Amino acid sequence: MNLNQYRLLLIIFTIICTTLITVENTYAILPIIDSITPDSGLNNLPTDVTITGANFEQGANFSLLPGMPYIKGSVDTPDTAIGVYVSGKYAYVAGGLSGLQIIDISTPASPEIVTSVETDGFVADVYGSGNYAYMVVQYGLVSPAALQVIDISDPFNPSIIGSLDALGEVEALHVSGNYAYIINDWDLEIIDISDPSSPIIIGSVDTPGHLHDVYVSGSYAYVTEGYIWSWWEQEGNLLVIDISIPSNPEIISSINISSYWEADRVYVSGNYAYVTVVGTDYDGVYLSYLHIIDISTPSTPALTGLIHLPEPDWSYYHLYVSGSYAYATLEAGLWVIDISTPSSPIMRGFIGIGGWVHDLYGLGDYVYVTAWDSGLHIIDISSPFSGPATISFVYTNYDPPYGDLAKYVYVSGDYAYVLGADSDADSLYKVDISNPSMPRKDFHVAYIDSGTSLYVSASYAYVTNSEGLHIIDLSGTEIIVSVETPGYAWDVYVSGNYAYVADGSSGLQVIDISNPYSPEIIGSVDTRGFAWDVDVSGNYAYVADWGSGLQVIDISTPSSPEIIGSVELLSDAEAVYISGTYAYVAEGGGVDEWLGLQVIDISTPSSPEIIGSVETPGYGLDVYVSGNYAYVGRSKLLIIDISTPSSPTIITSTTYDLIYGIGENIYFSGDYAYVPKGEGLWVIKTSLITPILLEGNAEDTTTITATIPPDLPESAYNIIVTNPSGEVGILRNGFRVVEAVDITPPVISDVAVLDITDTTAIVTWDTDEPSDSVVKFGTTSGEYTDSISDITLVTSHSQKLTSLTPDTTYYFIVNSADSSGNPTESQEHSFKTLTSTIVDGVVDNFIH
Repeated sequence: MNLNQYRLLLIIFTIICTTLITVENTYAILPIIDSITPDSGLNNLPTDVTITGANFEQGANFSLLPGMPYIKGSVDTPDTAIGVYVSGKYAYVAGGLSGLQIIDISTPASPEIVTSVETDGFVADVYGSGNYAYMVVQYGLVSPAALQVIDISDPFNPSIIGSLDALGEVEALHVSGNYAYIINDWDLEIIDISDPSSPIIIGSVDTPGHLHDVYVSGSYAYVTEGYIWSWWEQEGNLLVIDISIPSNPEIISSINISSYWEADRVYVSGNYAYVTVVGTDYDGVYLSYLHIIDISTPSTPALTGLIHLPEPDWSYYHLYVSGSYAYATLEAGLWVIDISTPSSPIMRGFIGIGGWVHDLYGLGDYVYVTAWDSGLHIIDISSPFSGPATISFVYTNYDPPYGDLAKYVYVSGDYAYVLGADSDADSLYKVDISNPSMPRKDFHVAYIDSGTSLYVSASYAYVTNSEGLHIIDLSGTEIIVSVETPGYAWDVYVSGNYAYVADGSSGLQVIDISNPYSPEIIGSVDTRGFAWDVDVSGNYAYVADWGSGLQVIDISTPSSPEIIGSVELLSDAEAVYISGTYAYVAEGGGVDEWLGLQVIDISTPSSPEIIGSVETPGYGLDVYVSGNYAYVGRSKLLIIDISTPSSPTIITSTTYDLIYGIGENIYFSGDYAYVPKGEGLWVIKTSLITPILLEGNAEDTTTITATIPPDLPESAYNIIVTNPSGEVGILRNGFRVVEAVDITPPVISDVAVLDITDTTAIVTWDTDEPSDSVVKFGTTSGEYTDSISDITLVTSHSQKLTSLTPDTTYYFIVNSADSSGNPTESQEHSFKTLTSTIVDGVVDNFIH
C-alpha cells in the first residue's frame, strides 16, 4: 500500500473519530492583507496609508520588510522583443520583424517608443557604440545573416549607413572600440568598424566546438564553446582569445566548465567571467548553472564558484553583473544572485516578468529586459536583497540508475547523505558539503526500496521503508542487515544503542542496535493513531501520531516503552522536533484542514500543553528548530520567530518556490539548511533581515491606518501585519518608496560678460544647483539666432562666444537645466563688441 492510500484510509478513520471526540483547542486566525492605499510614496515626505484586509486585531503591529527589485515600467513592442542595448536616455530593442525599436527611457516608469528602423529580415540582436547601433539581421532577402550599422546620432531620425552580408548563422554580437565581434556558429569573426559605412572582416578564429557567446574585455575575447556528442553527452568550455592584434586573434587558454552540458552565455566584470551552463539530464529535463571563473591571469583561468539556476524548462540565458550582484534572465523572469563572495554565490530571489524572457542590459539602478511577446521591461535593482537565500544545488541523478527525485537528507560532518527515488528503487548517495556553496556528489552507497526516512549515526545509515529498518555500513556500499517491523516504518531516530521507529499503525518500535550487524526489536507500544514521525529527548520519545496528535512515551526502560501523555490537535501531526522544554509540531491535512505550527510545553511530559500556534500557508511537511527560530518546509522554507513560544511569528521565507516545492525532510547544520527536492539537494543560507517596525492603528478587523515615514531607501517593500496573538499576514512587494521627483528649476544669478574683444566675449553666471549651460544670442533684441552650450552639470558657468562682429551690440539670454531636466532662463542682457582698433589700449567692457 502506498503513501496516498494510507493517507486516504486514515482520513476516513479521522472523520469517524471526530464524531466521537470533541477537540477543544482554539487557534488564532491569520490576518489577511488585501491592499494598501496608496501603494507608493515619495522618499522625502511621510505617507499616510490605509491597509485593508481581514482578521486584524486591536494592537496589531505594522512593519515593512525590504523587498526584491521590481518592474518599474514596461512598453509593448510591435512584433517581438529580443536583444536590447541602452545608451543615455534611449533603449534600442531588436524587434524581430518590426526592425529596430528606439525607446525613450528618460522616465523609467513610462518608457515610450519614439521611432523604429525597418529592415528586410529578422532583427535578432543589437549593440551600440557612440553614435552607432549595430544590429544582426537574420533570414533577410539579401543574406542568411547581415550586420547593419545604424546612425543614431539623432534618435528621432535613425538611418542605415552600412552593412556586411554573408555572416552565416550569427549567435552573438559584441562591440568594443573600432571592432565588432560576431559568433558565427563555429567561428569568431572580428570586423573592423572604424569606418561604420564600410565594415570589413579582418580576422577570425575557427574552433572545433559550437560557439555560443562572446564578451570582450581589454585585450581578450571570452568565448563560450560547447560540444554535443549526443543529447545526453555534452561538454562546455570557456575560451580566452588574445585579440591584441585583431587581424591575428589567438586562443591562449581554455577551461572545461562542464563535462555534461554546454557553456552558454558569458559576462566579464573585473577579474571574473560569469558563464551559464545549460543542458539536459537523462530524462530530457533542462538544467542550468552559473559558474564564476577567475580570469585575473587570462592564460590560466580557474573555476572559483558555481550556483544552480533553478529553471525547469528550456530557456534563453543572458547575464549582467553590477557591483555585488549578477542578474540572469531565464524563461520566466530574472534571477538575482549575490556574488560579493565569488566562491560562494547566493541566490537572492526571482522577479517574474511574464512572456518569453530573452535579453537584458544593465545600466545604473536599472536592468532592461526584453520578453518575446511582452516588450521591454525596466526593473529597479537599487534594492536587490530580501530574505534567506539558496546558495547552491547539486544534482544527484547524473548517472543511472542513481536516484531521480531526492526525498530525505541527513548531514554528518562534511557529508550530506541523500535518499532519492528512482523508477525501480531508492538510492542512498553521499554528497561532499565541506564547501556548502559548491556541493559535490561523492558516490552511490546503496539501493533501498521506497525509503521513507533517513538517519545517520557514527558510520552507519538507518533507512526505513514498508518492510522495516535497514542498516547500511557507510564504509561500504551495501545494506548489511534489515529488521522487519509489524507495520509500515515511516521514521527513525537513533539515540545511544537504540533506534526508535515510527511504525505507522503499529506505533513505536524500539530496536537494539548495539551490534549493528544483529539488530533486534526489544520493545513496542501501540499509539492511538498512526505513528508518522519521532524525536527523542532524554528518557522520552515524542511521536507525531498523525490523526491522534502528539504522543509522549517514556523510554527509560527501552524494552517496556509506555505512553504517559498526549495532546490532541485539530489536524494531522506531520512532524515533531524537540528543543528544550518545547515540542514543535508541523500540522496539516486533517478534517479541519488547519495548517500550521504548534508549540507544546513538555516541561511536564505527562501533561503536554499547547501554548502557542501560528497558521501557515500550505501543508507542513517538516520542522526544525535552531535558537530562536523554527523552520517549516512548505513550497517555500518558512522562518518562524519562537523567541516567545506562546506567540510564534512568521517573519520571512525563501523569496521564491523551489523547483517542485520543498521536500518532506529538512536538515540544518550551522548557517545552512539542506533540503532534498526535485532532482537533488538544495543548500539554503538562512540569513535574516530585520523588518522596519512602524506605528499603526487597527480601527477594526478590516482596516489599519498608519504613516510611513520619509527617508526610507527607494525600494519595493513587503507589508507585514502582526496580531498580538503572533499571527502574521504578508503582502509581498505591496508598497513602493519612490525617489522624489525634482520639479524645482535652478536659480540663475550674477550674469556677467568678461574679456570683451572685437570678436569674442565670455558670458558667466551662477546657479544654486549643478546644471548645464546654454547661451542664446543675436544682434536684435528678442531674436537669438546663435547659441553655444555645454552639457556638463556645474554651478559656476562660463561660455566663450566667438566669431562676433566688431563694434556690434549683442543681445543674449542664459539657460540652465538641472539633472532632472528642469530648465530656467535669465532675462535679456546685452553687450557691445569693440571696434577692430583699440584706442590708447583701453578696453570698455560693459553689460546692460
